[in-house]
Amino acid sequence: MRYFTENGKEITDRVKDGRTKIFTNQLEAEKYARQKKSYYYPLFALDSKKSFAFGIPK
Repeated sequence: MRYFTENGKEITDRVKDGRTKIFTNQLEAEKYARQKKSYYYPLFALDSKKSFAFGIPK
C-alpha cells in the first residue's frame, strides 16, 4: 500500500520506518494525536480524492 498526503507527497517510507503511525478511524487518530501532542492528517490513494486513512507523525 502506498500513502500520499493531500498535496500528493508520498509518505510510504515514513510509515515503513515507523516515523508516521496510520489509523483508519478518525476518532482514534485524533485521540492518539492528542496523547502525543501532535496532529493528524488525511491520507489518500494515488489517484483518489477520498481519504482512506489518517497519519500522525512521531
